[in-house]
Amino acid sequence: MTLSPYRVAVFCGGHAGGSPEYAQAADEVGRGLARAGFGIVFGGSNLGLMGKLAYAALEEGGQVIGVLPDSLMGRETPFPELRDLRRVPDFPTRKTMLLNLSRAVVALPGGYGTLDELFEAATLSGLGLSGQRLWLVNTRGYFDALLAFLDHAVREGFTPPTQRALIRTVPSPAALIDELVRERAASA
Repeated sequence: MTLSPYRVAVFCGGHAGGSPEYAQAADEVGRGLARAGFGIVFGGSNLGLMGKLAYAALEEGGQVIGVLPDSLMGRETPFPELRDLRRVPDFPTRKTMLLNLSRAVVALPGGYGTLDELFEAATLSGLGLSGQRLWLVNTRGYFDALLAFLDHAVREGFTPPTQRALIRTVPSPAALIDELVRERAASA
């Protein structure tokens, strides 16, 4: 099987969150990316939103690459149905591989790990060290407080407006897929 040349790194929680809408959004993103012909790169676990995303994409025949650090073996179960699970020694190597394998980054709701991955991608993109486009799927307004903080960082002079503009927000998985399809067509 040839890998999709346009892969999307999806950062999301290893927990399902407190609302079924989060799992539904992960399912819709996974299915939507697969149907639109995007490959997916994700954290490699079968837990929480990560598992929901991968199951949905695989059910639609999508290409999915998991990247799981050895340090999580025993804590998180590797996604069993993956044909391409890449084991790496640690979290920094995982983040590097996720970015190297993708052309775009999407964040769904998640905790510290999701935010760590998102901000590393944003930092590298803002410095011109990577070219990924960044999207937040703002299910249930999950990222509203974060977006307000980012706007505050611009007002206080810590983040240039051009770097703030790197993180785009969409209200739904369908809007995300539409934007990614347009982005892919524009870069072709």
